Amino acid sequence: MKMFRLLFTFLFVLLIGAPLSAQFSVGVFGVSNQADLSGTAPSRLKFQSQRALGAGLFTEFSLTDDLKLTFQPMVVPKGSTLGYNVPNENETRDSIRVDLDYFSIPVMVRVVSGNHKTYVTGGFEVGFLRSATAETAGVSGEEDLKPKLASVDILANLGFGAMIPIGKPLLMLELRYSQGLVNISDFTPEGDASGLPPQFKNTGMQFFVGFILPVGKSN
Repeated sequence: MKMFRLLFTFLFVLLIGAPLSAQFSVGVFGVSNQADLSGTAPSRLKFQSQRALGAGLFTEFSLTDDLKLTFQPMVVPKGSTLGYNVPNENETRDSIRVDLDYFSIPVMVRVVSGNHKTYVTGGFEVGFLRSATAETAGVSGEEDLKPKLASVDILANLGFGAMIPIGKPLLMLELRYSQGLVNISDFTPEGDASGLPPQFKNTGMQFFVGFILPVGKSN
């Protein structure tokens, strides 16, 4: 955690050190998250991704003409389905569905191309768990997993995107890979009745669609 405190301290100093007249932008976006959990699945079970929709806002500051610092608070569902491998069958059968809901704050740096139409981006994301449930096939009701999971998640993000002018606003399209850096669970296989693996992390492939509106500009 010390590394992340140092990172955010650096970003904060970088932000307040930027000229007050620097260009900044605001925006809104929606995100389609192809969510998954990574870890060692129990015997004969396999992690499978599930799709969910989220949304958020962002504020972006231009550190230089082609270097941007972006804060992107968002609400995004995550999770996975564990499929049961049945002998002599090609398809797995759904066994356990895990639904996780996070309020996340990605802190991203965007490097914009010379034509200002494409960019690469990378950074870290802090997620705060709002709810977590597990539903087992053939069993009525849901199990509340929130007391068993870490309340904070840390992820690394890497993406590529494009910006299309539509008048003054820009249409933003971005594909981003998200990888959890810490285990969000610490179950003991003998002591947990949910059937989940002892340890796992959040992962996901995310597609963003948003609008960017420049509201300030350097002289």
